[in-house]
Amino acid sequence: MRTYFLLIFSFSVVLLNAQIARKPSANYTTEKTDVKTSTSYLSEIKEYKDFYQLARIYNKGTLHEIPHILFAIDRNKKDEVYYINTPLYEFHLHFLNEILNRNYTPEDLKSYYKDESRRFILGTISYQSLIKQFTYEFWEGDKLTSGILASAQQAITNSFSATIVLKTNATQHEDAARKASVKYVTQEQIIKEYPYIPLNTGTTKGRIRIADNIEELTNISENDILILKEVPISIPTVSGVITERASTLLSHVNVLARAMKIPSLYLKDASQKLKPYEGKYVELKATNSGYTIHETAEVARKSTKKTRYSVKSDIRQSKLIPLSEMREKDYIYCGAKAANLGEIKAKMKNIIIPDGFSIPFAQYHTFMKQYGFYNQIREMEKKPEFQSNVDIRKAELEKLRAKIENTVLDKTTSQLWVEQWKSQLHGKGVFVRSSSNAEDLKNFSGAGLFTTVPNVKTVSGLEEAVKKVWASVYNFEAYESRRYANIPDSLVMMSVLIQHAADSEISGVMITKDPYDAQRWDLIYIAAKRGIGIKVVEGKRIAEQVMYSEKTKAVQIISYSEENTELRLAPEGGVNEIPLTEKTRVMSDELIAKLAVQGRKIKQLFKGDMDIEWAVADDKVIILQARPYK
Repeated sequence: MRTYFLLIFSFSVVLLNAQIARKPSANYTTEKTDVKTSTSYLSEIKEYKDFYQLARIYNKGTLHEIPHILFAIDRNKKDEVYYINTPLYEFHLHFLNEILNRNYTPEDLKSYYKDESRRFILGTISYQSLIKQFTYEFWEGDKLTSGILASAQQAITNSFSATIVLKTNATQHEDAARKASVKYVTQEQIIKEYPYIPLNTGTTKGRIRIADNIEELTNISENDILILKEVPISIPTVSGVITERASTLLSHVNVLARAMKIPSLYLKDASQKLKPYEGKYVELKATNSGYTIHETAEVARKSTKKTRYSVKSDIRQSKLIPLSEMREKDYIYCGAKAANLGEIKAKMKNIIIPDGFSIPFAQYHTFMKQYGFYNQIREMEKKPEFQSNVDIRKAELEKLRAKIENTVLDKTTSQLWVEQWKSQLHGKGVFVRSSSNAEDLKNFSGAGLFTTVPNVKTVSGLEEAVKKVWASVYNFEAYESRRYANIPDSLVMMSVLIQHAADSEISGVMITKDPYDAQRWDLIYIAAKRGIGIKVVEGKRIAEQVMYSEKTKAVQIISYSEENTELRLAPEGGVNEIPLTEKTRVMSDELIAKLAVQGRKIKQLFKGDMDIEWAVADDKVIILQARPYK
């Protein structure tokens, strides 16, 4: 489970390079298309061939082909429409300057996206093959008003013969459409129709194995490519994973897939489409625009990697460390998760971090050595069946965790935790969280591998929770990920972060860049659910996901939440699951903008893009974790 908030959302949402349908903009480059006609523009689109002779096509020949044309409406000429030869004129600016004999600069053109009194209304018309519908749309940063939209609607419907509907690209556009009583389709509705979504691209070879869920499969090999109807919470080391229920970039299965550098994708009706390959060895290639699969010779078992990660720790510091005393450099004693929070707390007074303290690596090391667990692990790993059979490995790791959790602790040690909890945190409910040294490594995030225990409120509960977090070093998915990455278990250390429990109204994740397209430098990805975020490990419900532009302040909704319950702190400890009756947006535009500001500040502090876990409690944004985003 991702510590405190593992953002696992199950939904057919994000296509890497087309999660937001492309439209020409001065900010981004476009694909080149051969010019089909010398005609500069048409005033009417009477037939399909009129549209296609002017069209530029993105993702040509793929499932996500989008033919489109630019249009301009001249309000000074009774809303005359120009349907532009788009391969000939890459941007609206080129057309206005050449054909209408203007002398605009890109700065001049900004007024046509902002001013209500603008002369030109500029947009794009596309054919959305997934919903078999022509749509017209506007740049997401366009400050569209209901009046401008009503004028555009009238002009386009009077000169475009096919049925056409508005596609909204920002929440402001939806507001304008409602006020103008204009029917519209959202980006989220179109995305739902995608038959294929690559979450982690790449090429692999392996044996196809098909099941409803991962629990049905036994003795899974690292040479297997799994096809599952449900998104698994975890996977062993495999060669690839295909699901019939999609998950997002930050789902647990995709975090593991990225760590293992294997393809991870959603494919509608995958078990039926790929049934002829069941039990056979294939080569699978997943790209942003589609996938290919063909039979190949049986592949040999992958050899163990020779390169090892640098896993660092210092066990000379055994004293408990309050968050207020931690700095980034203290990762050597308490892990990057705790150390980064301490750095933010010290350097950024306007950002709220729940108070807490760390039980450093040294205490974990002493416990594991004192009770002989290091020796037990070495003996376990010597067994050939442990190395060769994933089912035996999973069962043995479960037994090991149970032994760690059931060990009776030295009361002298645990009493120090209790005293710190009562004196610093006033004995209030706490989250007991992992902060290991096997996370946030170069090319290995380790996100979602360890355990968090929520809302601990008793002395005995605190002791049990710490042991559970220690034992999570040997969670099956954690062990398998390290095994694949060749991170030596003898070097792995676990510290425990104990923090005030926040009764979150909303919880989420923010990535301070567009994780799908580096060219879109101004975008931030944010996802959220109602309540405390720990239940989302199940990956059964849709999250609200948005892209926010720091440049234009526009909010683009990728998906709305379909969660029907939320978790909240229980008075007696732990959490309660509460039914949700409202089907409203999780995040307001104001909250999204506030999160983006905090994300940018944290990015500046750590001098790089960050993966940030956040929550809203008592109407205030709190930061729960910040790790570098690779």
